[in-house]
Amino acid sequence: MDAYLNPRSQLGDNITYLKDLDLARRDYTVKVRVLRLWKQPMYNNPEQFYSIEMIVVDEEGTTMQGNVLRRWFPRFEQVFNESDCYFIVKPTIGLNESKYKYVDNKNKLGIYCDTDVYPCKDFNGPIYGFSFTSFKDIIDKTVPENKSIDVIGFVADVKDLKKFKTARGKDTKKLNVIIQDLEMESIYLSLWDSYADRILEHWENREQHGVIVVILQFGTLKYFGRFGYVNSCFNVSKLFINSDVDEMTTFRNSLITNSAASSCSSQSSRLSGIFLSLYDEYVVRSEFNNIAEVNLNQAKSVVVVGTVQMISEDLPWYYFACKTCNKKVFPKVNNDTPTVGVLVDEEEVYECKTKTCKDTVIEYTKRLKIPLTVQDSSGTVSLTLFDRDACRILKTTAASLIEKHVAGGDKGLYPDEFEALLGKKFAFKIDISEFNIEHNFWFFGVSKFTDDEDIIFELEKKANNIEVETTASLNNRFTDMESEDTVNLNDDNCTDVIMGVTVGTKSTADFQSKVPSESMDDNVITPLAKNLEDSAMASKPLGEPAIFKRKTKKPAFKKNLVESYDVDENGEMSTSKPVKPGKPTLLIPKIEK
Repeated sequence: MDAYLNPRSQLGDNITYLKDLDLARRDYTVKVRVLRLWKQPMYNNPEQFYSIEMIVVDEEGTTMQGNVLRRWFPRFEQVFNESDCYFIVKPTIGLNESKYKYVDNKNKLGIYCDTDVYPCKDFNGPIYGFSFTSFKDIIDKTVPENKSIDVIGFVADVKDLKKFKTARGKDTKKLNVIIQDLEMESIYLSLWDSYADRILEHWENREQHGVIVVILQFGTLKYFGRFGYVNSCFNVSKLFINSDVDEMTTFRNSLITNSAASSCSSQSSRLSGIFLSLYDEYVVRSEFNNIAEVNLNQAKSVVVVGTVQMISEDLPWYYFACKTCNKKVFPKVNNDTPTVGVLVDEEEVYECKTKTCKDTVIEYTKRLKIPLTVQDSSGTVSLTLFDRDACRILKTTAASLIEKHVAGGDKGLYPDEFEALLGKKFAFKIDISEFNIEHNFWFFGVSKFTDDEDIIFELEKKANNIEVETTASLNNRFTDMESEDTVNLNDDNCTDVIMGVTVGTKSTADFQSKVPSESMDDNVITPLAKNLEDSAMASKPLGEPAIFKRKTKKPAFKKNLVESYDVDENGEMSTSKPVKPGKPTLLIPKIEK
């Protein structure tokens, strides 16, 4: 029997939860999500694999380890994918005798010759299956050693990277990291090899990344002296760094709230780095263009702000990508050696043409590339939103969207979920590449984007200032020459004129008050929940970063004439005519004799 069949007519509601599995029965079906998937190498021959191992979770949140033995690889090796959901019919139950148990369950789910596996599209259980252990329990040593645990915290310090050889002569490295929880309790993480590299990259660029919040899932606890160390486990542990997951967002929001209420200014300053780094990314360090200013003169990245007005129905919205390098793969006709008198069908295969993967056997997958038309007040631009950002904002996967669309589950030529983008305003960081320039190609890739209101507000101020500066000279040519008005601004009370209303002097605090509510993952900026605006403001002296809650509604249009015009050092200006050089002219009233 094939591993994949249509299970609907067979399964019905006959689902057994993992906690209810009975050794005396075999005729049950479990409904699970694969949280982690890896191959276990043989002890005496690491080049060969003994089993396919996995950690699964059901809709009640119960976790269990499962495996497929080497003998059944031909049937099941291509069936399972990490994060996907399945019905598993008639598995067997084995005893989990491993010294290091990655879940708190004495049994193991076995997939063997009599088992059937079907895809599941209506799983309503956990996405990640976290079960966090408190730092206090680790410090008090109430958690058993060698137990697999999940921890969440922010990085307080990173020790020196240590390199050495294993007993088998393999080069390895270890990094000890101190993390703290919301109560400021501290524990150690011992991160090995690639886990160490990832956290070290963030730590060395912490001024850019801001506060580093981490989750280590399926770590193994060890005690050395009075300290507890949570170790990453080869192939099993999962490390999240400033990722867009609900548990991490909740932790970060609580951390910010605690910081705002705390008298510890150094902590508040450190946490506000999350926001200031994103402000630097979009507002300070990046070149901003109105859409009409985007051109092909130079390869570079620019930031634009615009509203998604259309998704092109004439262009493909997904592509086949190489799993190794993520580049597009191309169809290739591959004919088997023909046999005389036998008609051979052509089999369509794909090849990757990059230098890295050329002439090698490749694996490919389907990824999104959504063609958008984005508009601001100056014009429109064509952008491509790629898989990672698209899946993040749509909260789904490319595989799910494509499968539903192919099955006829959408009204139009693209998935219905894409319509959630229409009418939404974003700040896009787009790449003008050499390819665009060489081929006069006006479709630009999106490298990062955000819908954070504060970032968009700051960028739109730039756009409005550009408009003011562009029109200022024209307005000055047509000043009302019959007016006798002159303006003398008091040097002791420098003001901003906003929509005809005089407001107080701008300060550094005003500049820092617009804080973006986003964080960075390993490669891309990812948005946080909007309720970060509801955090309290920490009262800080001038010049120190502060976490700020804006209490007034942002004006739809703002022109700051002080910033838009060249004002001399005396601060003199007029909103109706150019200011003449020299001292202001005073009108002396005539006195009747």
